[in-house]
Amino acid sequence: AIAGAGLSALAKENPQAAMQKAKELENEDSDNLRFVIMDLYTANGDDKNNDFFVKQKDNFGGFEAIGFINNYGQFLKHCSKDETVLSGAALLKTYTEKGKNAYVKYSAQKALKDLMRMYQDKEDELTGKLEEVKKQNGDVASVSNQLTTVTATKNKLKEIYDAAKS
Repeated sequence: AIAGAGLSALAKENPQAAMQKAKELENEDSDNLRFVIMDLYTANGDDKNNDFFVKQKDNFGGFEAIGFINNYGQFLKHCSKDETVLSGAALLKTYTEKGKNAYVKYSAQKALKDLMRMYQDKEDELTGKLEEVKKQNGDVASVSNQLTTVTATKNKLKEIYDAAKS
């Protein structure tokens, strides 16, 4: 608890230093510290911190799982690699399987839906950008490739979300 409080205080003053310290504390056996590190990574992390979340998934049961799911869902929104988001979505989907607490299941479904919406927004933005580039007779290849990738990821997220609803 003391390490968690110290890390929280450091995070407010110097997030970068707190990120370095969090990396050193990742293997400590303390739920309090795990949540502090998750909060820190959710606010300041990137794809490199995904392994921490993956390793934590079995440490939280019952209603604690909701906190994990909410943090992880928010964290995934900051990730830049589609494969990180997709593997995270698959992990979140495991919380929607038969026998899971209804509140936990709902939290996971919401996190998946939020990720899907984020990619829908990216797709809409790139579609608009593509139209602008076409009007200006610009190079559409780059934007078109980005749009293809984002659409494919969104469609995979939709498949995961749809499977999580059943």
